[in-house]
Amino acid sequence: MFRKHVSPTAVALSTILVLGVVQFIYWRLLVYRPAAGTGSPPTPGGGPPAKPYATGRNDVMVQTFIGDGPGYADGASWQARFCGPNALAILPDGTLYVTDSRNHRIRKIAPSGEVATVAGSGPPQGAGGRADGTAAASAFRYPSGIAAAADGTLYVSDTGNHRVCRIRQGRVDTLAGSPDGSPGKADGTGTAARFRYPAALALDASGALWVADLGNSAIRRIDPTGRAATTSEVPQPVREALGDLEKAPAPRRMVAWGGDDEGPEPREVEFAIGRLSGETRAPGSRLTLPRLAGDEDHHVLVMRRGDRFALLAGRRDQDGVIPGLDDETGLRAKFALPCAVAVAEDGTAYVAEYEGNRIRKVVLPQWLVGGSLSPPERRRFGRWRRGS
Repeated sequence: MFRKHVSPTAVALSTILVLGVVQFIYWRLLVYRPAAGTGSPPTPGGGPPAKPYATGRNDVMVQTFIGDGPGYADGASWQARFCGPNALAILPDGTLYVTDSRNHRIRKIAPSGEVATVAGSGPPQGAGGRADGTAAASAFRYPSGIAAAADGTLYVSDTGNHRVCRIRQGRVDTLAGSPDGSPGKADGTGTAARFRYPAALALDASGALWVADLGNSAIRRIDPTGRAATTSEVPQPVREALGDLEKAPAPRRMVAWGGDDEGPEPREVEFAIGRLSGETRAPGSRLTLPRLAGDEDHHVLVMRRGDRFALLAGRRDQDGVIPGLDDETGLRAKFALPCAVAVAEDGTAYVAEYEGNRIRKVVLPQWLVGGSLSPPERRRFGRWRRGS
């Protein structure tokens, strides 16, 4: 019988090829897992363990409202630029006032998105200055707090000059603080008072102005006569509007859905809360939604009621820091140092993003605007847990 000769070399090559295919299939399907932090859970197949992570919600929408990279420009929403916006005040009609810190200016955003400079002068992104007078000739150094009164008067923390200013009828004057820009801590009226890096501001119903005096780790009150005093009796709404002066001595905890909010029972993940920004609401607002705040240390937007927290927008992993500039649903959006939140009467939230150099617009779901802590779906918004 005729027998075909088979080359030993061909047999060896075929064997190597088959073994290579088998090894690839084994590795790709049974062993390989995406890099840590992508959300794929570890499996018995091995591979690098995935970091725990948490995301915001699919029914929250984050959009860029104004800004695209650092700069200074007035005009329509698509052309306006900021550099380090870090405080917001909002009026009932939706007009926003912004401290544009690294441009040393106070800016105004109309509901249409048109941006204009209200006060401040000098080179944008320069060293800043110090000057009272007409709004166009005035000068600030890294302003970082703003509040708006019903009559249109604006109050500004001129942080780098250690004073609090008032803008009224087109003029800027020093309401309280050093006349020469020197820091200190002293109660008193007008220029007899001293501050050290005043920041967030809040007005109460009596017309008193509350100041987060960061350098002195104190909350100060300026009454309508201009007298500044240090007090430990601070109303809770004022504390929420001013944000955290210091990090909490013990970690506060947050619960959020881990994974990508797709499965029927998303796993829950716990993370510590960082320093929280303040929140301002439009005067006369009747909204009952929980307080919103930016977690400045972890670049996410959270909601808070009492000592309970939940993640609304942004992404956290076990390292806690994933800054970014992504617009999307709360599940995929990313922030870069969200340091102030303002809420309009219709429940729309605006976020001043210091490192992102933008104002973000956050559209909240109706169940949250209506004051509920849980969405109407069968799945619950995590289990609330008491802070530690």
